[in-house]
Amino acid sequence: MTALTAPALEYVGTDASRVVAEAKRTWDAHGEPVEVGITAVTGQAHLASLAALNARRVEYVIDSDNELVWEALKSARHADKWQLCALVPLALMGRAHEHLCENRFELQGWWFQGDRVAFGGIEIA
Repeated sequence: MTALTAPALEYVGTDASRVVAEAKRTWDAHGEPVEVGITAVTGQAHLASLAALNARRVEYVIDSDNELVWEALKSARHADKWQLCALVPLALMGRAHEHLCENRFELQGWWFQGDRVAFGGIEIA
């Protein structure tokens, strides 16, 4: 994965952009600074992430069932003290468990409830 120099949400889909914005708003409400990043997985697939610095947590936003994205997540490496989490559409939670079950990820489902993004509880992959 190659990180882009500036977080440009136009590289990810509309759904992912909305999830990133809502997750950031939630972290901000708790007083937690986060850094939003966009990583190029391929020339056409990009992966958004939020790094909560004080909580030492990285949340990757999944918006489609893309094999290259799953493979990129499996190769994600952070210092042992950082928790990795995938924010996944509810319809893809089963796939997320299949792909990430041995990669120390937490999973959190998301869905649209009217015009807002809702998040479910955290599961262990």
